[in-house]
Amino acid sequence: MDRRRFIVAGAWIGAAALTGCSEGDIGRTTTDSETTTTETEGERTTTETEGEKTTTETEGEKTTTETETETETETETETETETETETETETTTTPIDIEPKIYSGTGTKVIRNQQIHSGLVVAEVTYSNLEYDFSNIQVTLRNIESGRTTQLYGDSGPVENGEGANVVDETGAYHIDIESQGDWEITISQPRATRADADTPPIDVSGTGQTVTGPYYIERTRVITATNDAEGDFIVTLWPMKAPWADFAMPLLEAGPGEYESSFTFDGIGYLHVNSDGNWTIQIE
Repeated sequence: MDRRRFIVAGAWIGAAALTGCSEGDIGRTTTDSETTTTETEGERTTTETEGEKTTTETEGEKTTTETETETETETETETETETETETETETTTTPIDIEPKIYSGTGTKVIRNQQIHSGLVVAEVTYSNLEYDFSNIQVTLRNIESGRTTQLYGDSGPVENGEGANVVDETGAYHIDIESQGDWEITISQPRATRADADTPPIDVSGTGQTVTGPYYIERTRVITATNDAEGDFIVTLWPMKAPWADFAMPLLEAGPGEYESSFTFDGIGYLHVNSDGNWTIQIE
């Protein structure tokens, strides 16, 4: 009886000793997505990783290591592309290039179906072999579609050459009507200029007979002073280079021989047309 108790007790103690040994030597590891815990008898180590914070915890002692990395990258790229398109028409626009056209003949003729652009038209006329010293010569444009007429040149004096000008408000086909009693040669041109090409006040010009001179860039109100030494009409007109009709200039002066002064208002590029049978001078300031 006593012997059996001893054997059972010994077996129980041995089993207990084996169990204690196993618990002392076997570790437990738990793995979480962000936490790893390792436990051994008398020691527990926990490692937590939270983004940028690492905590290591040992039983009886806790060590926390925080790593804060702040990277502030401020990339401010301000691309300011300012495209300023200032169309200063008077300086940047290239005018159309209109080639002069030369015609010649004798007596009264019609030059048919000629293309004319709206704006200033200048006629340079040379004539000879007139039947009379004061024979008349006229150059007129007639719009084929509308029938509107525009006189470019008219002279009944002894001078055998001159220039005339006018402005048409329609681009299209025109007949050029020429009335003459002699031989003639006519050059039709349409000068086109920019502001950079033009002279500005003060302007001082002189000449003889019918003349077209320019270009001039004139703005605001100005004063014109002129002289003329011949009998007959003395007419000074400042023609604008461009249409429309509403912008057409009236004569600055209409007089005879003598000295004259007047004021006028203009804004843009223009050409002076002087109608005289003699010598003349013009100042604009």
